Amino acid sequence: MSRKDVGYGVRAEVFKLPGKRSADYAARIYMRGSHVATVSEPGKASPGDALLAARRWARLYRKQFQKG
Repeated sequence: MSRKDVGYGVRAEVFKLPGKRSADYAARIYMRGSHVATVSEPGKASPGDALLAARRWARLYRKQFQKG
């Protein structure tokens, strides 16, 4: 899948988790072109939920580490 901008200078790529019976998805998070994290929403089974988890991660990262 292609990388989508989720805000806060973060891009996310959604993928299906391997070896899962149900259609569970996760998102790889990229900052400045480098993979920095992988997140998922436990118990949720749609690509949109994985993107929301990525957006939530980006917002938390910004609050924690980019205070000026």
